[in-house]
Parts: sequence; C-alpha cells; structure tokens
Amino acid sequence: MMEIEVCQRCDERPAIVTVPSTRRSRKGKWPVPSIDNSRHRGPVRAIGSIDQNQNMKRIIVFLVLAAALASVRPGAAAEGRIKLNLNPVWRFHLGEPAGDPYAVGYDDSKWDIVSLPHSHEIFSANLDGFQERGRNVGWYRRQLRVPAEWLGRKLFLEFRGAMQTTALWVNGVKVGDYAVSGYDSFDFDITPFVREGANLIAVQVDNRPNPEVPPDGQTTDYILFGGLYRDVFLHVTDSLHLTFPWEATQAGVRLTLPQVSQKEAVVQAEATVRNESDKARTCALVTEIRDREGKLVKTMKEEREVPANAEAVFTQETEPIAHPHLWSPSDPYLYKVVTMVREAGRELDRFETPMGIRWVKFDKEKGFFLNGQHLKLIGANCHQTWPFIGNAVPNGLHRRDAEQLKAMGVNWVRLSHYPHDPDFLDALDELGLMALEEPPSWNTAGPPKWKENLVASFRSMVRRDRNHPCIILWNTCINHHPADPELVRAAVEEDPTRDRGQKSVGTPMNFRPLQIFGGGALAVEHTGHTFPAARGSRVTTFHLFTDGQERTNNTVNREYEQLQRHYQQINAAYLKEDSSGLAVWCMYDYNTFHNTNEKGMVWHGVCDLFRIPKYSFYWHQSELTTAPMAYIVRIDGTHAAVFSNCQRVRLRQDVGHGYKLVATQQPDTGFTTPKGEWVNYALRHPPFHFTVAPDAKALKAEGLTSGAVKATYEWKEAGAPVALQLEADRPSIVADGADLSRIIVTAIDKNGTAVDTCDVPVTFSIEGMGQLVGENPAKLRAGKMIILAQSAFVPGDMTIRVSANGLRGASVTVKSQPVPPRVDMPKELPAKQPTQRLIATTPAQETAAQ
Repeated sequence: MMEIEVCQRCDERPAIVTVPSTRRSRKGKWPVPSIDNSRHRGPVRAIGSIDQNQNMKRIIVFLVLAAALASVRPGAAAEGRIKLNLNPVWRFHLGEPAGDPYAVGYDDSKWDIVSLPHSHEIFSANLDGFQERGRNVGWYRRQLRVPAEWLGRKLFLEFRGAMQTTALWVNGVKVGDYAVSGYDSFDFDITPFVREGANLIAVQVDNRPNPEVPPDGQTTDYILFGGLYRDVFLHVTDSLHLTFPWEATQAGVRLTLPQVSQKEAVVQAEATVRNESDKARTCALVTEIRDREGKLVKTMKEEREVPANAEAVFTQETEPIAHPHLWSPSDPYLYKVVTMVREAGRELDRFETPMGIRWVKFDKEKGFFLNGQHLKLIGANCHQTWPFIGNAVPNGLHRRDAEQLKAMGVNWVRLSHYPHDPDFLDALDELGLMALEEPPSWNTAGPPKWKENLVASFRSMVRRDRNHPCIILWNTCINHHPADPELVRAAVEEDPTRDRGQKSVGTPMNFRPLQIFGGGALAVEHTGHTFPAARGSRVTTFHLFTDGQERTNNTVNREYEQLQRHYQQINAAYLKEDSSGLAVWCMYDYNTFHNTNEKGMVWHGVCDLFRIPKYSFYWHQSELTTAPMAYIVRIDGTHAAVFSNCQRVRLRQDVGHGYKLVATQQPDTGFTTPKGEWVNYALRHPPFHFTVAPDAKALKAEGLTSGAVKATYEWKEAGAPVALQLEADRPSIVADGADLSRIIVTAIDKNGTAVDTCDVPVTFSIEGMGQLVGENPAKLRAGKMIILAQSAFVPGDMTIRVSANGLRGASVTVKSQPVPPRVDMPKELPAKQPTQRLIATTPAQETAAQ
C-alpha cells in the first residue's frame, strides 16, 4: 500500500517529482514514487491509500500528468535555483588520518560529529596551547543525496570561508583547491563528480603556516583559527544560469546608481548569464525592483541569445525612480532587486539582492557627507573572532555583534583586517551601519606569490560585497600604510563608484592624543594600544609601549581614564571641520600574541573579549543615541561622572539616611589637558562631573529634559557576594548543532547589585538538548563571565545551571527551534548532539593530567 499525503496547512497534495520507470525493477515490483514536501510549511497528514497491485496503469498516467503539469508551471521550484545550506552533521578529524580520508569506503565512524561553522579546536580565553598546537590540518566528510531530477543540471558548492587553504574531493575524486586566502568566499563546480543517490564530500582544511597565503607568513596581531568556519551551500541550477559574483570583474549581479538625488534615482543592473550547454539558447533577463513591502517599483526586461558554452552580460537601466526612499543610519531602508533568467516563460534562475539607495562624498575641506547631509563618522574597529570558538561564529552571533554596535550608537565600522562574513555585512545593511573593508593583512607585505594572492583576495572581496550599501570605502593599503598601486588599480577596475583608502581618502591612524588628521581623512584607529584597560581595572601601575618606548602610567581608575581618552579624541574630531571622522580601536578585546596585556589577549576594547561592556560603551551611547539614558561611574571616593543625553542631570546621594540632593547640573563645558590647556567641548552630550561624599553608599542620577525626568540610573556600592545570576542573551536558537547562545553569569550581593570585585571560580552544567562550549569551571572576571550554550540536532529546551562555593546558584533556559527550510538536516542522524568539545590543553597540562 502507498499512502497519499496532504499538507495540513495549505490542504494541497505535495508535488510528485519522481516518475516511476515503465520498466519493472529486478525484483519485478513497481518502484514507489518519491514525494516532495519541501514547499509545504505545515505538518503532513494521510488522506488515503492505494493498493500498488491495483491498476498500475491508472497510477502511472496520474503521476505522469502531475509531473507534466508541474513542469509547465512558470517559475516552478524544480526548475529554478535550489540553494541548500549544508552546515549540519559532518564528520571531522583533527590532523592527517591514516589511509585515504577522501575515499568513499573510508571508515569515519570514529570521527567527531560536528556542524558548521566549526573551528578545528576550541581554546581557553588565554589561548593556552594554541602556540603549540593551534595551526593544524582538519578533515571534514559529509553525505549529499542527489535525486534523479538534479541529474542534467549544474551543481556548485559555495564555501563562505575556510581557514586557510581548502582541497575538495567528491566521491573519491579530487575536484580542486582554493589557496588564495582563508577569508574569501569561493565555489567549486561538482557537476561532473556527482551521481544519483548518495555522494561523499570530503574537505581538507589546512591551517598550517603558509607564507604564500595572506595574511599568513607575515606578522599579524590577530589569530588565524583553523576550520570550516563559515557557511557551506549547495546550488543546483539550470545549465543556463547566473554566475557567482567573485568569478570575474563582470560576474553575478552588479548594481550601481548612475544618477541619485533626493528627487530621483536611476538604477543600473548588470547581470552575467552563462550557458553551459552545447547549443545557443535565447533567454529573457528580467529585473524587478520592489520596495520593503514587496510592491513593484520598476521592471526591466531584455531578451537575447546566449551562445553555446559562453556568457552574456545584460545591462539594464531603470527610468528614474521618483523621490526614492534613501538609506541612512537613522533610516536603513532597503529595496529588493529580483534578477530572473527566463526561457520560454519558465524561470530558470533567480537572485535577490537587497539595495540601499544612497550616495556619499568625502570632501577635503568639509569632511563626510551622506545623501548631501554633513555627518561626522564616529565608529569602531571590529574583529570577527569570539572567545573559545575563534572564527567559527554562527550567523546569530554576527547579528548580535552588529546589534551591539548599533546600540552603542556608532555609525560606521572598520572591518579589520580582512573580508568579514557576508552575514555580518547583511546585518550592517539592515541596521544602518556604514563600513570600510580591506584586504587580509596587517603591517607588512610578503613575497611575490603572497602579494599576488593578496590582490586576488581583494578583488574577490570587492566583487562579493560591492552591492552592500553599508560599504562606503575600500582600504587600498596594507593596514595604515601608503596606498598600494596594485590594490588601487584593482579597486578602480572592480568598483569605480567608491573611494579608495589612502588614495582618494586618507585612512591614517590617530594615536597621538587630541591630534586629528584633516584633508577629509577618516582615521581608522584611535587610542587602542596607547591606553589599554581591563574591564574592572581601578588603581593601576601600568607599563605600556608608545612610539616604541616603554612608559609607566599610574591611574586611579584606569577603566574610566580609558573612556576619557575616547571622548577627548572624538571631541577633537568634532572640532576639526576637515576631518571625516574616526574609529576607536577597538570594539572588543581580542586574542593575540603581539604586545599582550595578559596572556594571549589585549585590553583595547570598548567591551571585553566576552562582549561585556566597559564604561566607554555607555559614554558612546550617551553621545550617539537618542533614547533618553543615564549612567553613573564612581571614579573614586569623592568624584563621580554621569553620562546622559538629557539636557541636565540631577544627582542625589545616600550616606545612610536616604537620598539627598548633590546638585543639578548642565554638562561640562570643557576639560584641561595634561599640559594645562583648556579645551571646549564640541560634543553633543558632554559628561557631567560631580563631587560626592566619601561615605556615599548609593548615587541616583535623573536625566532632565525640559524640566521632566526622562532617564534614571542608580549606582550602589556592592556588598559581599551571596548569589549568582544567569542571563541568556539569545533565549532561542536553531537546532542545527552549531548555533550558540551567550550565557552570562554575574555575582550579586543581597540587594541584587553586581559585585565587580568577585573573582571566584564557577561551575556550569546543562540538562536537555544542548551542550556547553567554553571554560568550565571558569573564574569570574570583574564579577562576570560567560559560557556558550550550543544547540543539538533536534529541537528542545536546555537548562543551564551555575554554582560556586558559598554562593546561591542560578539557572536559565534556552529553547532551540527546528531548522528553517532549505537547511539539509539528514533524516537519519548519527547522534542527537554533536561530539562534546573540550578546551584544548598545553603539553604541560596533558603531562600533569597523566
């Protein structure tokens, strides 16, 4: 008996996509047709059954008719591009295994079970063991099922990033290598290597030092974490299809704005169509521009013949779009450009590209302009790495980082020092954050092959990312060094619409206090290594390097003095009219072995390595955001600062008898430099400084605008820690075996006040469908610490608990949801969860454990 099923939500029968052969199988039975439920969102219920031995001719006729009707439906899913996410459920082996790990019959049953993104190993926050074992090779294997209807079509594997060289085999046959840079997106055509049914994909990701692959071979102040650390996709297309953007200067879909103003905009769309069949084919290239609600704004259509085994470039231009909705940080409006390849009324391929309509100008006398409006660029540098997992950051955490940048109030991001994940750029587009992107390097260039690969990587990056409205500048240099002629030429050839850092726009570093470059320059770094501060650092004698010389610096509250450096430097940029702006180095503390502030780490960030804000985050928020806010810093026994975007601040203090008024003040008007010079504030919202009683146990700030209280903040002196508190900043994640939620633990006193002097060790545990990734047990840092909760392969809840000697424990629950459509989760799972991952150890630790 064969059951016929129907989707309970749409009450339609699924499309039958495999027609039984008219020949009998070797066993003399009719094959059972396969049912495609992929386009149905609801659960499936049975509506009846058919005896396979009854009148098979009638059944065959029905199946053939159903398939024929599906084949003539315009835009049928079986005819257009299929894009499948292949992240879930791979086998992984660290190091070079014995035998031929690319062979079909190779036994990988003892390999780890993992999902992507994946890092070869996970390390402690201080990178214990990385220098001894962190640069290694890893092997990945996965099954891919190819149905009969895909035969005769084109199949491509897209890798969005693998650190750092990649070799691919399909069914035991070598497909190719990619050895340009570990930060690039690239693809392989696997059409000749696949067959109907099960197919083996084997990938070697080699992160051993390689002097020819940038940024490796040269000094870097960031870590090259190995792994298949970004998404992998399968694309199934017709032999007449759109190309990938990184393939050539003229490839994929390319959008430009030859005319743009507040009054009207003209969109030019270029699309490259490749015909990989042996005969010429005539197709129509249809481009639709739709608004945020999906309403059609403009349509363009061009029909032409594409010769056999050749390409054609379609160039289309809209009639003017009247009064376009412009993209900006305050209103990041995105249109959608739909590019379709049609043949005889059938849709063969489709790309959908978000588009922001905007224009920028760097003026040597007036600075930066967006959409004709002057705007000072205040930003932050950002590395893509996280503690423990390195580069292997799921898209949800990329989005979380972008949201934190937006919440801080910056309007641009330097994507230091390499091409970042496309999903992070998508988030910048959607949130309204501008960006500078640059080639994978740091301070020095390598030998000729290294330089050749650097330029190739840069070209690939520009081709991939030139449709993003967030990108306002390509940095055509190695870090802050002078413009490189080869990179400049590449930028002009690949995207003449944008300025070029260190060529048409200066992109220097601004590490000298209160000194700002003019001439329209955009300073890519300020403060950073010249004044590092750990979160929670107070009275400190600190040894630092400035201009190549070691100096001793004594501070009362180092974390506060770091933020002073930040706002004084930004104030200097406001005062210099011909400065386009600047970016703090950097958003997050990060792992490195170069000029470290503690083992494996530097303290340059506005937030710490674990994404927990320092004081500077809240000052940026007061200066750069509009929602009323206030924040108090107790500088020392008799001084306090309040950061607020309100007109005035009323501060009260409690010395044990209830709150009493200290003062109601307007913001400070300026500050005195170490040389005794007075500098007026040009900030929008300068800080408020107060003198308070040494025995004040609590402070309460009220932000006043037009006399009304708009924001309130309380600071309380912490008592002894009595309990722990847990928070999940992503309470719901995807059950793909790789998605993560950051779990933050805080030590609190009896009143619920965070105790930033508590550094006790804590132990985490988990129940349910998930596992923990990170240090466990872990020592609190300034009263806080994190661990990561990773999803399983099946949906469900996970409860994370934390405990410590002498403190009351806490728990939090994270939900994991089913994977979305077009994620290739195997029906038969080798396990419910990935293999448990442990923090890598040093040889000394391994010896001690034995």
